[in-house]
Amino acid sequence: MKTWIIDEETKKPRKHISEGHRYWYSLVIGESTGVYYYDDSSGASKEATYLINYIFLDLRTKHFYEYLHFSDTAVVQAAYLEPESVSGNRVAYMYKDNPSPSYADSLYNKGKNLTDTVIDNKLYGRFRYSYLYTDGRHPLTTFTNTVYFDCKANSTIKLYKVLSERRGCPAVRFDQEFDGIFLFTELTTTSKKLTSEESKVFDTWEKYAKEHPVK
Repeated sequence: MKTWIIDEETKKPRKHISEGHRYWYSLVIGESTGVYYYDDSSGASKEATYLINYIFLDLRTKHFYEYLHFSDTAVVQAAYLEPESVSGNRVAYMYKDNPSPSYADSLYNKGKNLTDTVIDNKLYGRFRYSYLYTDGRHPLTTFTNTVYFDCKANSTIKLYKVLSERRGCPAVRFDQEFDGIFLFTELTTTSKKLTSEESKVFDTWEKYAKEHPVK
């Protein structure tokens, strides 16, 4: 899952800082990466990606375990219960319905379906809603989100689960506009099978979670 921001000068998309993420689903392991931009010695703009951490989520117990490396020899850095808020925790964001069902009901009633659109030769259904953000970094700011549904996407992973179920198609992208800023987030499936090395990591981290439950 990657989020892009439209550069105000060039009008081209750039990876949004701290918004590049990869997920493995069986149980769940999320890879969190960040992106930053800098000018090299010649003044040319460069992009650099850095790793933040990996988070193992035991779906049965909703316990979280953080690791710095994706390997069966990695040492756990932190363990905790399911966070109350998914803000800033992209692994929780992916498994925990966002928005919640009651909130989704209000959005569904206030929002509206848009005409279908085509992006990169793919047909998407669309749904749009707006809300007023009242705290944090953008107080009293109106956010407008547009959710995109791909009926041909053969994936059990989706964004906005409640809205996806009501439309009968998985939501795989959403745009967000606020204060003249435009962001869009895309979800793509790269593989449906774990490699032998990935399976080894899952087995080891799952075994650790069973032997060391969060207290």
